[in-house]
Amino acid sequence: MTNKPLEGVLLNISDKKTGEKNVFITSENGEYILSLSDKKILETVNFNLKLEKKGYITKTPPNYSIKLDQMKRYSINDKLDLAMIPNKSSENTDWNHNERSQLDKLKSVINTLELQIAELKDQLAKSLKDTAPASNSTNDSRVSALEAIIADLKNQIEGMNNTNNVNTNYSPSGNIIASYQEYFNYNVKSVNTSDSKYIDMVNKAIERSKSTGNITIQIESSASHVPTTTYTTNDNLAAKRASNASEKIIASLLKKGIRKENIIISNINSSVGGPKYNNNPGNTSVYEKYQYVIIKIK
Repeated sequence: MTNKPLEGVLLNISDKKTGEKNVFITSENGEYILSLSDKKILETVNFNLKLEKKGYITKTPPNYSIKLDQMKRYSINDKLDLAMIPNKSSENTDWNHNERSQLDKLKSVINTLELQIAELKDQLAKSLKDTAPASNSTNDSRVSALEAIIADLKNQIEGMNNTNNVNTNYSPSGNIIASYQEYFNYNVKSVNTSDSKYIDMVNKAIERSKSTGNITIQIESSASHVPTTTYTTNDNLAAKRASNASEKIIASLLKKGIRKENIIISNINSSVGGPKYNNNPGNTSVYEKYQYVIIKIK
């Protein structure tokens, strides 16, 4: 276990109330800063956290909850033990940069860091007139540090060998306001509508309909190259997964009172991806990450 500050820790923070997610990479002194400017005095905040770093065991500490009783900087470390334990089993293994999930994660981190840079620059511009030069210098250095991290991450992405075009770690972006991704075992095609993340997506779609009237849906599905006799071909299995997802989300929205004419399926895409089958069905970790469905709400 290490009680020293760790640089380069990937910290995922999720607001339990709003669902907003932020991703940070700690600086050399182990620091990370989350702006609470959208919160109010006496409001209670609740965050879920997840810490990841190469060579260390991924850590998911208890929920962080605190009442904002005054305007000040709050330290998560004062309430939670965030010390990370080295993963000795990974000391002699190489980090596989050819994993698509790692590529998507890096892109997600870059997007989040760029948003943080924009916010820091905005704060810096607003505080130039009434903030001490030393503080402005600190903000400048934070911006430079984040930009340096982004440059390094982009270099990592440049060096990746993307042999598969399947999205194995989707996260919403652009005008996508909610999404749900589910991975399947062999030959399974039915979406689990009781999953809390699926329910959350449906609720967000309902909220969107109140402001726009229509709900636009995109569906992406995938099957691996593991042979299937149940559905004859993997193309057919992938298409079945997409069709089932379409039927399930429409049924869920209708059940919530949304009119069918206000539900628009704008795109359904199914594909087969991942490594070629090597007559090893027991190696599920290789194939099952290419057996999924993604439902996106716009």
